[in-house]
Amino acid sequence: MASTKEQSADATSTLLNVLNRSGGVRGRFIFAVAISTAGSLLASRLSEDDNTTVLVLEAGQLHDKDPLIDKPNKYLGQLFQPSYDWGFKTVSLINLSGSETGKGLGGSSNINFMQWTRPTKVDIDAWQRLGNPGWTWDNLLSYFKKSENKKEHDRLTRVLVYLPSIILYFGGNNFGTVTPIYSIDPKTRTRASSYTSFLRPHLSRPNLTILTGATVTRLITRENAHPKDESLTAEAVEFICEGQTHRIDISREVILCAGTLKSPQILELSGIGNPEILSKAGIEVKLPLIGVGENLQDHTFIYGVCFEIKDDVAQKIPYEIKQPDHLAYFHSSSLAWVPFQTFTNKTGEETISQLLPQLTPESKKSSAQKTNITTDDTLKCSIKEQYIVLSDILSNPNLPDCEFLTSCRFGGFPNGPKPGKSYLTFSVGGMYPWSRGSVHTKSKDPLEHLEIDPNYLEKDIDLELLLQGVKFLRNFQNNPIFKDIINEEINPGPTVNTDEDLRDATGTLSMLPREKGGVVDPALKVWGTNNVRVVDLSIVPLTVSVHTQSTAYVIAEVAADIIRGKISRWY
Repeated sequence: MASTKEQSADATSTLLNVLNRSGGVRGRFIFAVAISTAGSLLASRLSEDDNTTVLVLEAGQLHDKDPLIDKPNKYLGQLFQPSYDWGFKTVSLINLSGSETGKGLGGSSNINFMQWTRPTKVDIDAWQRLGNPGWTWDNLLSYFKKSENKKEHDRLTRVLVYLPSIILYFGGNNFGTVTPIYSIDPKTRTRASSYTSFLRPHLSRPNLTILTGATVTRLITRENAHPKDESLTAEAVEFICEGQTHRIDISREVILCAGTLKSPQILELSGIGNPEILSKAGIEVKLPLIGVGENLQDHTFIYGVCFEIKDDVAQKIPYEIKQPDHLAYFHSSSLAWVPFQTFTNKTGEETISQLLPQLTPESKKSSAQKTNITTDDTLKCSIKEQYIVLSDILSNPNLPDCEFLTSCRFGGFPNGPKPGKSYLTFSVGGMYPWSRGSVHTKSKDPLEHLEIDPNYLEKDIDLELLLQGVKFLRNFQNNPIFKDIINEEINPGPTVNTDEDLRDATGTLSMLPREKGGVVDPALKVWGTNNVRVVDLSIVPLTVSVHTQSTAYVIAEVAADIIRGKISRWY
């Protein structure tokens, strides 16, 4: 039996031969452009229908049975290696640069931390609140369950989630401390990516063709012939493979699954986006959509409040926990979601009065004035509505907005580990970012680097949450319980004692009403087009308060049912 790599090579050769002979391919095709975390699942689901032919165009390569991906303890080893990671660079930022995004079948599920967390009910219901009928926790819960698998016999058809004994955060109300869950196969001790879980078991389907090494350059569109219909129809996909430019005609629809940073680029190269940005890049405007590439949101973390553990305590730590190849190494961690008010001793009213007046678009230091996102009134209105939702969350003492993660390993900077010592490291993350960034193409050249401005920590509240979280963690050494465990603080270290001393991107093609700067409608179709959809985390209008892998899968599951006509009541 041919290996998956040989199968992929055969598919590539066959497809390119057809293209070279005929100049194009026609048929009942659905095109999935690039395979992000969501895309592998989507391609698998759509190809379940024998009457639908799915063609996948992926710029990256097939990383099958690659130890750098499969071994959980290698999860940082792929970063900024061109075969695995796009290696995107952001615009110049103070102390920050770069954004890791997985490249290849499976997308970022090949290189992420594998943590599996469902969003809260408040997270998902906010999507409907912002103008997307049907996108609610109650409607999506069954889709979260669909992509999870707790049974060994079914492990090849769904993502295998290893479940520790404590499962407390699947009910839509993430609060308190739990043992994290990871998408790791407990039998093989390997990463369960979207490719290995959903796509690899079905590569032999005759109606599923995957072409790797194919960089999509643009969608070729035409205007509708009816004078009253100003919508666009994508009639072909243009891509580069093996140094040659190819075109494939579209008979049904095309789905962008290239992720939060790449999907906006493809639309802009196709003439769909903000006219000012397109004109600056020398691209003809086919469809004005000012929200393309805007509303970029990302979680920010501080990793490395690190304490040295006392020797007598360290001797009691099980051997397996210290070994990265053991699952216990991962599941020795603990995860906590905590409301900001809990560790700052501030009431909701105090928090709002101190931090929110400077954040609303109507204030003297409005969002549009403080950032370079846009001055367009449409986007300002959209941001204002998001801030209202975030204000409700921040003022509710029962809704966590910070995440704390604990691990039995060394971390942080500037100091290094001491030989023979054991460590306990804490991290803090702000799970509802207020800062908004953007991503745009700079020219017609699809291979030129994107202009990515994440705008991290531009809003004071994002930095305040992290600083207060770090102070809270550093104070553990004064806690009577921890005094019996901790020897001393290693990082950031006792010399760091003032505020002055001291990422899961979503949203760039937001699912919002068009009049509010939205790019896709509740059916995930690009506003103003007839047959172009987006299925990845770029459609999330307001980011979720957890790690985003499960959310990407849910978007794909819902999209598959929308495309197959199984959902129509929502919109």
